[in-house]
Amino acid sequence: MSEHSPDNSTTRPEKHRRVFRQEQRRAIRYRVSVAVTATISWLFWIMPGFLRSKTSDLIGDLFFRIAPTYRLNAMDNVRHVLPEADDLEVEMVVRSICRQSIYNFRDLLLIPHYEKGAIVHPDPLIEGSWSYLDDALARGKGAIIVTAHVGPFDYIMQMLHQRGYKITSVTGRTTSRFVFDGITWLRRRHNANIVEATPSGIRKVIQTLRQGDCAAFLGDFDYFGTGMKVTLFGHPTSIPQGPVRIARDTGAAIVPLFARRIGNRHALVLREPFVVERTRDMEADFNHGLSKLVEALEYGIGRTPDQWVVFQKMWPLAPINPSAPLRMTESANRVIEPVESTRVP
Repeated sequence: MSEHSPDNSTTRPEKHRRVFRQEQRRAIRYRVSVAVTATISWLFWIMPGFLRSKTSDLIGDLFFRIAPTYRLNAMDNVRHVLPEADDLEVEMVVRSICRQSIYNFRDLLLIPHYEKGAIVHPDPLIEGSWSYLDDALARGKGAIIVTAHVGPFDYIMQMLHQRGYKITSVTGRTTSRFVFDGITWLRRRHNANIVEATPSGIRKVIQTLRQGDCAAFLGDFDYFGTGMKVTLFGHPTSIPQGPVRIARDTGAAIVPLFARRIGNRHALVLREPFVVERTRDMEADFNHGLSKLVEALEYGIGRTPDQWVVFQKMWPLAPINPSAPLRMTESANRVIEPVESTRVP
């Protein structure tokens, strides 16, 4: 060895120590996040029901007041859904949306304390038929449940899980990792299967469908800016292409599903399923699938806009550059990361 050759014996251990320290920090952060979440969950559980409701309302109203960016974004969204509403009506709807977001988080906090199977009664279905989902699964290719940020959507997924449906739900991190870890821990109670929208997560989704089970997606907001251009409520925007793409590639039927909160009751709406055909014209296949999905989203959101908890602008100010459809073999290996988009905060 030359006397000028670098001594790698010291640099390699140092690199390994750095990686180990990073992993330690991640593990500690996760444990702290879960501990904080579990503590808040327990406090909400022991709180008397009337006080729990009053606290949720106060936090929702405070959220409306101290989060002007989220408030204005939600107002813009509501004006697209309710174009004839005046400013006071829009404000009242957004106040309700802020409360609904807190109610949803409260529901998540309480889930760990319910016994398994305790939240399936009474039957939550108020519109549609369970046969829509059962018949889609009977085809043997799985079913893709597509919902929106409407009503108690997290709670309804847990309810379906406890009714015996095997569901892999796809989620994406849109907050800090600390908050996301706590929320994911809540969503995974009672052995619910949650995966992130990463290449490995999408592979698990495809495996789930090939086993004849369900995969669930939120299909209304394009968080990563990689969606497909559509016209929603008469205005151009983009929505995630994943459900339609995977449905075309796997043959799984798409079953639109929407949650509603009616007083203290958690309700469920099922829409008729549809299949995305696989022909030689991939673009035409996508357009057909997206048009069916947009129709379902307009129905689900339009019936309860006061429960649509999206606090980012759904309709951008700048023109949208439509993404080209990705084949499953390409997208399964693609790292899904937030990209610069034309949306404004």
